[in-house]
Amino acid sequence: MTYLEFLLIFLLPPLSLLVVWAWTVQHRGLPLGGPYQPDNRRSVWFLLVMPVLAVIYTTPWDNYLVYKGVWTYPDERVIGKILYVPVEEYLFFILQSLLGGLLFLLLLRVLETTPEKHSSKGRKLGMLFYLLLTLAGAVLLQFTSGVYLGLILVWACPVLFLQWWFGGDLLAGKVWTARVLGTLLLTSYLGLCDALAINLQIWSISERYTTGVLLGSLPLEEGVFFLVTSVLLMDGLALFLHPEAESRYLKLKNKFNPRPHKGKA
Repeated sequence: MTYLEFLLIFLLPPLSLLVVWAWTVQHRGLPLGGPYQPDNRRSVWFLLVMPVLAVIYTTPWDNYLVYKGVWTYPDERVIGKILYVPVEEYLFFILQSLLGGLLFLLLLRVLETTPEKHSSKGRKLGMLFYLLLTLAGAVLLQFTSGVYLGLILVWACPVLFLQWWFGGDLLAGKVWTARVLGTLLLTSYLGLCDALAINLQIWSISERYTTGVLLGSLPLEEGVFFLVTSVLLMDGLALFLHPEAESRYLKLKNKFNPRPHKGKA
């Protein structure tokens, strides 16, 4: 099986089902995000922007992993490469972002989630948690067997820290259920697919740069990768769609980039 065949078989079908669901809801004039976000334009805009952000942010990191030899891909299993990374890998970034985004919108609607705001105590704890994980990643990078896990943590956790700094108080309440359920479903499914792909030798993970710990037949690092990327997607969408997020962003924008006062003529 080639990398492209893998994407067509395992990622395209569930994504197609979610696209059909989203089109049906949109066609009926109903909100994709249910009561959490009634404006479909905002939901669709995020779905279009998130894959772009994922490709931009992940490309340098992913290329370094392949350059370092953490990931390897047999030439006969891929169409070609852009820099060090197969073309299909970039497509995977896009498909995962769309799959996770649509899944989260579906959960918001099914669970009839409403936006809430809680105290800043949880926000500070979340920031501390991701700061400590970032530091742990930096420590792991000092050991050969910790390189892959360390690279995952120092790549993902600073962004998660910023998400909680911006709106950790907005991630509590009823949306917590959708966030956790979406994360578990996406992580589990992609983890199973990844284990199969490794078994089929579509790609391989270096034993030198990994801990050797397995989650069934899945390397620990791969499980952590899909976990943190799923959290990035779910929390990012939860923040972006929260009604207070836009006003909070505008306040920050004005604070750091105030408009100059016009002088008298």
